[in-house]
Amino acid sequence: MKTNTQIKKIFLKNNIKAIIFDFDDTLVDEMHWLESRWKKTIIYAEKELHLAKFGKYFWEIFKRKGSKYKYHVNDTLKKLNKSQELIKPIVHDFSSQETNEILIKASVRCLKFLKKRYKLGIITNGRRKTQIKRIKKARIYDYFDAIVCAYENPKPQKKPFDECLKKLNVKANEAIYISHDIEMDIIGAKKAGMFTIYFNPKKDTCNIKPKEVDIMIKSFKELNKKLKIIKEDKE
Repeated sequence: MKTNTQIKKIFLKNNIKAIIFDFDDTLVDEMHWLESRWKKTIIYAEKELHLAKFGKYFWEIFKRKGSKYKYHVNDTLKKLNKSQELIKPIVHDFSSQETNEILIKASVRCLKFLKKRYKLGIITNGRRKTQIKRIKKARIYDYFDAIVCAYENPKPQKKPFDECLKKLNVKANEAIYISHDIEMDIIGAKKAGMFTIYFNPKKDTCNIKPKEVDIMIKSFKELNKKLKIIKEDKE
């Protein structure tokens, strides 16, 4: 990872004009968003569809397979020996559920600092209607000059990165991308020509390759400190 001197070179020498963020697990807690909605849908499944122990088996599968697995409901219904036709109403109920958004610690303070000095963007996978509603609910919508919701051509494809750069009217080497996800975001941003900041609160280094990550931070508080050093140099 880069030292403070090297970080200053990235920002100053390349005349960084824009900072672009991933949304889930970079600015907000995605697991909270998923789990709190599933809790409501489990109540619906057990009370309205009379699926006793749906929640018990669902959470066992969720914990074992992880949040990215696509067949939690299918497997739960198989476990209960119930019709797969029930997938549709269950998934529909889950899709209609809403919850509050929990922001990552110090993220808003960082956005306030950055907004005065850089153009800001978000690139998030998902349907635009859903993601925009979530960003507004998190009360951070007004900080951003460009928001790209990549659904048909999701990250790590190059298209959403290029689209965001175009909306911000900056070149790739004038932008930095911040994310917690190496495979989905950091590698995609690198391929698009951006500098990258790996948001790594868990201090995981097993999947990091030096060419992929320019800067690594453990918190937004740490990023604020690094950026204040750069601000002092500019002044």
